[in-house]
Amino acid sequence: MVGEFAINNLSRVSANKTFIGCSGISSKVGITTAVLAEVAINELMLKQCTGTRFVLADSTKIGHNHSFVSNALSRVDILITDDLADEDECKAIEEKNVRILMV
Repeated sequence: MVGEFAINNLSRVSANKTFIGCSGISSKVGITTAVLAEVAINELMLKQCTGTRFVLADSTKIGHNHSFVSNALSRVDILITDDLADEDECKAIEEKNVRILMV
């Protein structure tokens, strides 16, 4: 869900954990999406989270950027990806204090 309805409802939520997806994630730009309406939702969910903040991104999204920046890596605790993710980019993301879980 996106838009005013989603933002209105999510603004009332305080989450212990949040899991967000993205179109791309990189050490240089952060979390990006191809859909502008997703930016506000991702920003809000990361803001409303009082605990661990997860980003789910398969290896095709690691090191890639899309049109709209959702958030900085400083707002992410753990990136979950697969073992085909670019090693150099994963190391660069880890240097930004993001833990990486490969599954």
